[in-house]
Amino acid sequence: MRDELFTAAVLLVVLLLIVTLHGKLSVWVSKSEWKYKKYSHFLIGLIFPLIYFLIVRYSAGFLGGSISQILFTSVAYFYLGYYFIKYLLEPLRIGYIPWNFFSYILLLIASIFLMLTSLNSLVYKSPEIQEAFSLVNKISLILLVYVFLLSAVNVLSGLIPEGRQFAKSIVSNLTGFISVLYLIVAALWLFKFIGFAPSVFVGGVVIFIAIIVYLVLKTYIRGHSFFKSEDDPQTYEGITKSAETFLNLFLIYVLYIIFIKFYNLGHLISYLKEFFIINTSVVQISVFSIFSGAFIFLFLLSIVGVLKHSIYLYNLKKGNELQAGSLRSLVGNLGLLIIIMIALSDFGLTWAALLPVAGALGLGIGIGLQNIMKNYISGIILLFSNRLKVGDIIEIDGNAGRAIGNTLETIYGNVVSIDTFSSIVSTTDGIEVVVPNSQFIDQQMVNYSLSNHTIRVRIPFGVSYSSDPNKVKEILLKVASENTQILTNPAPNLWFTEYGDSAIVFYLLCWVNIRHLWKLNPVISDMYFKAWYEFHEAGIVIPFPQQDVWFKNNLKVEIDKDIGENVQQPHEGEDK
Repeated sequence: MRDELFTAAVLLVVLLLIVTLHGKLSVWVSKSEWKYKKYSHFLIGLIFPLIYFLIVRYSAGFLGGSISQILFTSVAYFYLGYYFIKYLLEPLRIGYIPWNFFSYILLLIASIFLMLTSLNSLVYKSPEIQEAFSLVNKISLILLVYVFLLSAVNVLSGLIPEGRQFAKSIVSNLTGFISVLYLIVAALWLFKFIGFAPSVFVGGVVIFIAIIVYLVLKTYIRGHSFFKSEDDPQTYEGITKSAETFLNLFLIYVLYIIFIKFYNLGHLISYLKEFFIINTSVVQISVFSIFSGAFIFLFLLSIVGVLKHSIYLYNLKKGNELQAGSLRSLVGNLGLLIIIMIALSDFGLTWAALLPVAGALGLGIGIGLQNIMKNYISGIILLFSNRLKVGDIIEIDGNAGRAIGNTLETIYGNVVSIDTFSSIVSTTDGIEVVVPNSQFIDQQMVNYSLSNHTIRVRIPFGVSYSSDPNKVKEILLKVASENTQILTNPAPNLWFTEYGDSAIVFYLLCWVNIRHLWKLNPVISDMYFKAWYEFHEAGIVIPFPQQDVWFKNNLKVEIDKDIGENVQQPHEGEDK
C-alpha cells in the first residue's frame, strides 16, 4: 500500500508540474507576436503530454505500485490524446457530424477501459471481464483511428486547388475506399484473425508526431533567414542543405528507435548484428555494421557541415572576414578526418586492421598515396600555421592561363578556399587555379597580406633630359593625391632613380590596402592616363629610345652628279 501511495504521489506531482509548465508556455506563446504561433501551440500541445507519457511508461523500472502505474498510464494516454485531437480535429466537421466531439468521448472510453482491462488482468484475472473490457477498448480505438483517417483525407482534399476537379473527385472517392479497407482490417483484428498489440497504435501516434515535428522544422529552416540578404548566398545554401540532411537522418534514427520500442524489431536488429560478412579478431563486419557505418558517416558529416558554415557566418557577422574562411576550412578538414575514423570504427575496422591496410596501400600505391597524404597534411599545416588564409593575396610560380594570352610565369590572385587536398586561387582575369597544398609548403610563396595589408607599389615614369625634375615630382604627386584608392598615410613619394639612355627615370611610390585593392593594374593604368595629360599640358616630353653617333675622323660626303642635276633651280624672283 505504501508503494502505491508513493507512486501515485510522485506521478501526480509530475503531472501537475508538467501541466503547469504547459499552461504557462502556452500563455506566453499566445501573447507573443511570432508568425509561427499556430505551429508552436501544436508542438507544445504534443511535446508536454508525450514527455509525461514517457515518464509514466518508464517509471515502472524504479517505482513500485502496479495499480498506480495502470491508473496514471491511462491518464497519460488521455492527456496525450486530448491535445492530439484538439489541434488536429478541432476544425473537422464532415457533413453535420462534429467528429472532434465524438473523438473526445471515444478517447475517454478507450482510456477508461484500458485501465479496467489492465486492472482486471492484475487483480481479478477474470477471462470474461477481460474479454468484455478489451472488446470495448478495441472498438473505441478503431473508431478513433477512423476519425483521424477521415481528417487526413479531408485535409488532403483541401490542399488540392479548386481548378483540379478531377483530383478532388479522386480524393472524394478515396474516402469510401479507405473506409471499407480500414473497417475490414479492423474487423479482422477485432475478431483475432490478425494480431495488433496496443503498442502498434501508440507507435503510430509517436511516428505521426515525429513526422509533424520534422516537417515543421524543415519548413522553418527553408523559410528562416539565418543572415541578411546581402550576405553570401552560397553559404546560406550550404548551411540549409546540411541542416536538411541532418533533419532527414535524425528522422530516420528516431523512426529506428520507435520501431524497436513499439514494434518489437529488436530481434531482427540482433540477427543483423550477428550476421557477419567478415569475422576475425581484428575485422568484424556485419550487415548491420555496414549500414551503421554509412549512417554514422553521413550523420556526422551533416553536423560538421552545419558547424563549419555556422562558424563562418558568425565570424562574418562579427566582421572577422579573415578568420571566417580559414576557420571553416579548418573545421571541415579536421571534422572529415575524425568522421572517417569514427565511421571506420563503427564499420568494424580497428586500428589493428587499419595500420596494416594503410601499410599495404602505401607499398602498393607508392608515390601516389604519398602525394595525396602530403597535400592533405600540408593543408592542415597551412591552416594551423596561419601562413596562408582564405582571402590572402599571394603570388606563386606557375601560369594562370596561356589560352587567354597570359604569358607571366607566376600566379597572382586571391585565395578563395583551402580544401582538403588543394586550394583555389582566383586571378585578376577571373581564372580559378587549383594549386596543390604541398606547393605552398615546398616552394617560395609571396603573401602580400600575411600580417600587414598595407603595401607600397612602385610605378616607373621616364621623361626627357630637358624636363625639370621638381616639376615632374609636383605633377606625379598631384596625380597620386587625386586618386581616391591611394592611401594618404603613408603619403605618396617620388624617387629619382637613374639617368637612363634616353630618359631620366622616376619611381612614384604609392601605398595601398592590398585586400581592398588587389587588382592593381586598373589603378596603375588610370594614373598613367592622368600623368600623360598632365605632362603634355606642362610641356614635359616622354621620350622614346634614341642614340647619338660620333665620328672620330672627318666625314667626307659625296653627292651623286645625277642627283645634283635633278635638283630644281629656283626661278628669278624666288628666294634661293
